[in-house]
Amino acid sequence: MVAVTRKTVGMPPFFEELAHVVDAHDPLLADVAPAAVAALDAVGVTDGVSHVEIRIVDGRRRLIEVNARIAGDMIGHLVHLATAVDLARAAADIACGTLPDLTPTRSEAVAIRLIYPAYSGTLTERHLDSEFTDSADWLERVTFHRDAGDQLVLPPDGDMFSARIGYLITTGPSAKVARGALHRGVSAPVRPGHPRLDHLPDFRDRLHSATLTLLDIVADCLNDDVPLTEILDGARDHAEHMLGVPSTYGVLVEAEAAAQIVQAAGLDAGSPFGPAIAQGLAGIAQLPFQQQQQLVPAARRYAITAPSRSATGLPASPPRPASGRTR
Repeated sequence: MVAVTRKTVGMPPFFEELAHVVDAHDPLLADVAPAAVAALDAVGVTDGVSHVEIRIVDGRRRLIEVNARIAGDMIGHLVHLATAVDLARAAADIACGTLPDLTPTRSEAVAIRLIYPAYSGTLTERHLDSEFTDSADWLERVTFHRDAGDQLVLPPDGDMFSARIGYLITTGPSAKVARGALHRGVSAPVRPGHPRLDHLPDFRDRLHSATLTLLDIVADCLNDDVPLTEILDGARDHAEHMLGVPSTYGVLVEAEAAAQIVQAAGLDAGSPFGPAIAQGLAGIAQLPFQQQQQLVPAARRYAITAPSRSATGLPASPPRPASGRTR
């Protein structure tokens, strides 16, 4: 096994892939490699480069896909940047009967963000802060697939080919650094078909789905030792591209996820925008990272069945969070 790619998915129930990160030192590789090899043996794949997808649920490995090909979404390029192992060259060598060189000679972390709109509509502009990115040695590339004026259509009416605006690739010494750079210097505003998302009949469903996605992101980032409060406070900045709701509603998702985590800790959450949430998070932040990590899956399980707290009696515009919940 050459490398493991951690994926971020969203837009339930469609599971669109929003981001990937490859870390040459990811300890997860040793854990999932035996399952991946067993899957390839079971279906009879003996030669070539393969891409196996696994999801870990409650500590158990669940097989999603077995593909006798290089992964898409530029993942082969990410592996090359992170390890210097060229999977395309390896596939060609195998096809020609030559033993491929799979020796890693580089040790980096690389991430890709697939740029989506928060809602279907017209791309009004796409902006790259050249003054900022020219001095950013962590930025490997930015590629746009769409131009201003193009129509973007999200699932279920569209798919990744009709919705993706482009992608950017970032590098760093660790997954935390590479992933943290994914939201700098690029913007792609969209004029929606509905100026107010809360007027849509499925708003509560979308808020609920965004909360579950955020809890997945929180769990992933906690594995990189990013503080819990820092992850939640960043949700409003990433709402449009990572959570599938307009940025103005990011604070609602943030409050909803925070309330679920506080409740999972057995604490009184009170109002999603009240002081009890801030007090609860402050206490949780003092816990060892391992205990914080255990709270997030419990919060997600509760959120799946619990009614949305912040969507009930939704205000005309998102409220400001209580003191202690701002950055």
